Amino acid sequence: MLKHNFEDLDADVIVVGAGLAGLVSSIQLAQAGLDVILFEKGSFPKHKVCGEYISNEIRPILYKIGLFPDQITPVKIKELILSAPSGNSLTAPLPLGGFGISRYQIDLSLSQLAIESGVKVITETAINAVQFREDYFDLTTRKGELFRSKVVLGSFGKRSMLDRTLNRVWFKYEAPYIGIKYHLKMDFPSHQVGLHNFKGGYGGLSMVEDGSINFCYLISKSAFQKHNDIKGVEQAVLSQNPFLREALENSDVLPGFPLSISNISFRPKSLIQDHILMAGDAAGLISPLAGNGMAMAIHAADIASKYIIAYSRNEISREQMEQEYWKEWNTTFRWRLWVGRQLQKVFGQSLVSETSLKTLKRAPSLVPYIIRQTHGKYDKTLLSPASLGNRRNG
Repeated sequence: MLKHNFEDLDADVIVVGAGLAGLVSSIQLAQAGLDVILFEKGSFPKHKVCGEYISNEIRPILYKIGLFPDQITPVKIKELILSAPSGNSLTAPLPLGGFGISRYQIDLSLSQLAIESGVKVITETAINAVQFREDYFDLTTRKGELFRSKVVLGSFGKRSMLDRTLNRVWFKYEAPYIGIKYHLKMDFPSHQVGLHNFKGGYGGLSMVEDGSINFCYLISKSAFQKHNDIKGVEQAVLSQNPFLREALENSDVLPGFPLSISNISFRPKSLIQDHILMAGDAAGLISPLAGNGMAMAIHAADIASKYIIAYSRNEISREQMEQEYWKEWNTTFRWRLWVGRQLQKVFGQSLVSETSLKTLKRAPSLVPYIIRQTHGKYDKTLLSPASLGNRRNG
């Protein structure tokens, strides 16, 4: 395999951020024979504010890298229950289905696979600056250490100080949402994911691998600030929805929760910044209402890896790598993100969400149609041994 021969490089590729996109891409790149360093600013793995539902569309990617989802005992999910703030609800099948797994468990499994694949994983080390010099990158850590690579993949999450350093345009605008997450012990159907609206936001409920229930909700800052603390807003606002009231009143909160994250924005982001390829939430954040952020991160990593590998083998130029990644990413995700932003405008508003739910109940076929607009396809033939072998060899 041809590889670029540059002196003084610490790695062929440096991946900044050990989220799903960063982990999956680093594994694929290392399995293709590249030298990869993966930086994570915090400790790892850990629980994160996340819906913890993954669409089946990315099963072929996980199989390809050697992570077989069923071996890490995820919960199979095939039905959605959607409710308005009043509790008026409907149920609908999920066209592709998916599985529930905690971020702690999947991040742990992927990080172990990354190390086994030859990735150098460096935790508790933040990247302060990234500079493109001629045809390579210099990366400086917060401690002042310097690392050099041929390619940089940015997968540093929803909002990072590195976004400010890189002067990304979207970072200058208000980020108007807050996310809160619990793990609960309560009775809940394992095959179902619940999506329940309240004034100023919405919350999701679904089971993960250990039988606990992920309860994650998004709320506007303006709605939260009227009560100014988590318990206050849950009692006064979320509990108006009977499904959420049941979850809040008839459950036990597991140790270590709740978790929170502020400054969430769904504005479009630059996909390539100063020749850095962005993936996962660093490339674009889909509304949690669409329920597909984890799958998008994994899928984006697969796309980015394909072009980075081709570039490392001298099959395409840097310009072609960037152009082809931009083109395929937008073809795959741009429509999904737009639909997600429109859904964000509809739900979380009492009157609008009540009216929308009544419309959906009169035309139930619209529900799976809308879901398909924010999801990809699931081709089970890609899971055949012959197909997986061909993809690994490719």
